[in-house]
Amino acid sequence: MKKNLLFLLAIPLGALLFAFQSPDQSINSSDQKLEVPENVQNIISTSCMPCHSDQACWLTRFRPKSKLNFDDLANLTKAKQVNRLHKIADEVKEGRMPKKSYVKKHPEIALSADNKATLINWAEKQADRLVGE
Repeated sequence: MKKNLLFLLAIPLGALLFAFQSPDQSINSSDQKLEVPENVQNIISTSCMPCHSDQACWLTRFRPKSKLNFDDLANLTKAKQVNRLHKIADEVKEGRMPKKSYVKKHPEIALSADNKATLINWAEKQADRLVGE
């Protein structure tokens, strides 16, 4: 009886420990074509991944309506990566990302003018490079 009780308690406890691990908020580009310099990764981790990643979405209960998920970006086909990179550049250029309503609640994710330029430049160059391959 005690073994069954311990087993039943271990399952939810293990699930809780797994759920609250610190997420690895980086673009996994180990075997893919994306090149993500550290300064760009820092911008993405701070200003994009709080909403556009698997675990962060679950933890914040905020689901993006777009198809962009940085956790999956490196695993997409080249054509889809190019599409997402263009979308990133366009959304940031037009001031649609990060969402103003979310920035009001979380001002630390706001993009400075320099960070916007860096992110746009990176996305455009990566898209161009992938198209040229």
